Amino acid sequence: MNKYPQIRNVFRTPVHLQPLDLPEVHELLRVRYHHWRLDRKRAASPPVEPAAIDRLFEAFQGDLRGLLKALDDGAEECIGLRHPIASAASPSSVPPVALAELAEALQARYYALMHSELDKPRVGPLEQWLRHDPAAVVTQKELMSLWSLSQGGVSQVLSDLVGAGYVFAHPRKGKGAIQYGLSGKSRLIGGIVG
Repeated sequence: MNKYPQIRNVFRTPVHLQPLDLPEVHELLRVRYHHWRLDRKRAASPPVEPAAIDRLFEAFQGDLRGLLKALDDGAEECIGLRHPIASAASPSSVPPVALAELAEALQARYYALMHSELDKPRVGPLEQWLRHDPAAVVTQKELMSLWSLSQGGVSQVLSDLVGAGYVFAHPRKGKGAIQYGLSGKSRLIGGIVG
């Protein structure tokens, strides 16, 4: 809504939904796996270990869409669903993917994606933030110091990074400065998971 002044003027206080809690995420995945079974006579076989899901859930900070996309990307990469031989394997012969393997695959995938989606003037500041502290929640003023950019420059870089899904703005509290954090895929690139 912040992107369009016409909408921002009508809807002044956006409704923020609380993220699912971890047991709800596991239940959602259980139902999803059950629905996607290839053989209705067999039990669903989760592709990722529960501990890996728990850790990714932390990294994505309530971003369910990002979490589900990462699980899909990671399972595809680690289990080899792109290759017909692996797809034909018996589901029971493929063990669930562990956190270390999943984090490594996602880090490489999202790093390559970052370099294909963003131009150098956007990758540089993002990588600086990742080296500085991938878990940091910062304001534009703090980013001006970190990136050695003007307020206008920081604003433009943030706008591009938010639009591309590498950074998100925390809900504003009162009249305080807007705080920004790295998205789950950025945190994976920075090695915060694994």
